[in-house]
Amino acid sequence: MSENNLSPLLIAVFALFVSVNATIPDYIHICKRTDPKISDCMINSIYALRPQLTKGIPELEVPSIDPLIVPHMNLNLGPGFKAEGKNLLISGAKDFEIQNLLVNLKEDIIIIDLFIKKLIARGIYEIDGKIASIPLKGTGPLFLSGDTVTAHAVLHGKKVNKNGQVRYYFPSMDLKLNIADYDLKLEGIGGGDPTLGKVTNQVLKDEKASIKQTLVPAIEKSLSEYLLNAANNMCKHFTYDELFPAS
Repeated sequence: MSENNLSPLLIAVFALFVSVNATIPDYIHICKRTDPKISDCMINSIYALRPQLTKGIPELEVPSIDPLIVPHMNLNLGPGFKAEGKNLLISGAKDFEIQNLLVNLKEDIIIIDLFIKKLIARGIYEIDGKIASIPLKGTGPLFLSGDTVTAHAVLHGKKVNKNGQVRYYFPSMDLKLNIADYDLKLEGIGGGDPTLGKVTNQVLKDEKASIKQTLVPAIEKSLSEYLLNAANNMCKHFTYDELFPAS
């Protein structure tokens, strides 16, 4: 999982480059682009920013990382089986550990490796398909937990000239997640039929390996789209020199 929600920490990177000409809140420690140890500076700054990230930073359009809100996620559980997660609240990201961070402004690339011990997602599912020849259709509470989550993210930046000013945005992000183990439960199956619910969740447990192959890419896609949108919403308020001050 995410996602990446690891992944939520990516927004923190952008918050660290707010204009030095603006009123900078005390909780944001600016890292100069000329600093030869900018990667180390960024790591320390992100950890210092953790309490604010947990609450969210409305003035920078940075949402809370815990819980992180993911409006929609496709859960592909097999051919002819449609399942969706909606209004997911992902918690646990605030306990992230940064394993590696590399900032390469010449190549416009930021690389981050994160570790999160556990992520938990709660939301609503909509399901339409069959499990063990049993037709299933309906909606109800969803619970998803992921243990020992690692993430490798590569952000690609780009400079553009807009109205005589150089702006910066992130057209794409490559996000890869690894989840050592996970647990997925769908409650209220068959209108709350306890037997049907037990059978369904047992099948989900038995098919964990195959489900994981489709579940992880779905989480990666949803979190990548969410984080890129949030990052670019913040970047649009500043010029390139404001986002990446030289001194």
